[in-house]
Amino acid sequence: MLVCPTCGRENPEGAKFCNSCGTALTPAHATRKERKFATALFADLVGSTALAEREDPEVVQSVVGRTFDRMAEEIGRHEGLLEKFMGDAVLAVFGVPRAHEDDAERAVRAALEMQAILSELNRGFAAEGKPTLGMRIGIEAGEVLVDVERASGPRDRMLTGDAVNTAARLQTAAEPGHIVVGPTVYASTKDVIEYAELEPLALKGKAEPVPAWRTLRIKARTRGERPRLGMEARLVGRDEELAVLTQTFHRVQTDSRPALVTVIGPAGVGKSRLIAELERYVEPLPEIAYWRRGRCLAYGNTSYSAFADAIKAQCEIFDDDSAEVAAGKAEAAARELFGDDSIAPQLRALVGAGEARDMSREELFEAWRRFLERLAARYPLVLVLEDIQWADDGLLDFIDHVADWAQGPIMVVATARAELFEKRSTWGGGKRNGSSRTRPWWGASSGLVRSSS
Repeated sequence: MLVCPTCGRENPEGAKFCNSCGTALTPAHATRKERKFATALFADLVGSTALAEREDPEVVQSVVGRTFDRMAEEIGRHEGLLEKFMGDAVLAVFGVPRAHEDDAERAVRAALEMQAILSELNRGFAAEGKPTLGMRIGIEAGEVLVDVERASGPRDRMLTGDAVNTAARLQTAAEPGHIVVGPTVYASTKDVIEYAELEPLALKGKAEPVPAWRTLRIKARTRGERPRLGMEARLVGRDEELAVLTQTFHRVQTDSRPALVTVIGPAGVGKSRLIAELERYVEPLPEIAYWRRGRCLAYGNTSYSAFADAIKAQCEIFDDDSAEVAAGKAEAAARELFGDDSIAPQLRALVGAGEARDMSREELFEAWRRFLERLAARYPLVLVLEDIQWADDGLLDFIDHVADWAQGPIMVVATARAELFEKRSTWGGGKRNGSSRTRPWWGASSGLVRSSS
């Protein structure tokens, strides 16, 4: 039977036009399906049905509509695909149509941001005298069957697979405000995300209880880092690069002057491994040193995000801290270093706990630079900023500012792919104490070194 797309009337096979409304009929054709490994995120608004019973429909539409708009925006920011809305629930998939090596992490990060955004929205709803909402989220990864054509067009019933069903069941088992993940997502993100283990859950349709974990927060030191393998081979063929880093660190200590080193190379060449070797070198030294790290991601970045992550680690701010708690920790860190609140507003703005609209860029840069200088006055500071080819212009400008104007033992180590030069063709050139270095992994002695001092 051919179903009319306009009126829904069933028509006999071979009919050219609908017998009811006359719409031209197109015979159904087989769609192309592919098996993919993807991560499913299932989110459900708690109490929206009861809300619809007691509140004016326009109020419900305003609250739920604004919430779903922000959720969809956050899913897109982390490069997830919004498969569909189902009443008061939403299903998103990460890894379709394009797969990333960190799709599970992207899904969990998006979920954390979605809960944080809902808290922000609820404060606004309460101030407007409107009802507030809760949300439960379940996430699991696995092999799914994808209707490829629907992945770039209408998405109803685009995705099927056990991961989708499990994510939906995990969401049902979650408490309002919580995010629960299954064993596959946990295994691939446990080095980046902090979890609390739950009792195995008896889920509908599952023969055995399913192991589950509640998401707590992102581990500040490992934002976006790829987990280290349990066994690593000895670093080979990078003695020259490692020597540049270790010698620069000692020069920064001895001369009490800042330095900027940029390690440049394609994906997978070993830039992060080289930084890890520098960290292993610095850790056992008798002299204490601060080691702070941030990483730019290919998705979901906010202004100065990598630097903000490094400062959040210094202030002991966690991703699930409320704005009020984060502001208090930033103020405490400022007072500890300066004895007053002179740079507290700029620090709150950096960590996302305050507004920067009334502050000029020069004012922000000066305050943040002074914060780094005060840290370095205690102990030498190594500030690692990875993958700055994805950094916003503001962060690149701030790195320039630190390299040009900072005082004290501050070593900024940046890693980047060659795409950085598409943004800043002269990066590192002409800088006092600046160097850029790139060499293919398979190179023996040839390479490019740019430096000026």
